[in-house]
Amino acid sequence: MILGALFFSANMLIFSTFISYSAAGEEEEAIDWGSTGCTSDSDCPKGHCCVKKESGGTDCEQLSSIGQHCSPNDQRSVLSNRCPCQQPFFCNDKSEGVHICETERYSHF
Repeated sequence: MILGALFFSANMLIFSTFISYSAAGEEEEAIDWGSTGCTSDSDCPKGHCCVKKESGGTDCEQLSSIGQHCSPNDQRSVLSNRCPCQQPFFCNDKSEGVHICETERYSHF
């Protein structure tokens, strides 16, 4: 009988520890630190731009680099969900609105 009670107590302790750990992990993942609340690129540090987030807010993000998705400079009059490319890269339309930062292509004579 004592062994059964000990076994039950040990299981309850393990279960309680697991539940506490799981709940703490969920809270950490759910933390939202908010956004910088930028309204234009001029609100952001050098090398960053103001983008719209899926949550509806805005935030400053680093300019896109080679191989990353980007927003064409001519479309920056309104906030988009991507930054334009860093210099010397340019934002190339790959198809169906997919834009990627690439190097300038030179034509050979």
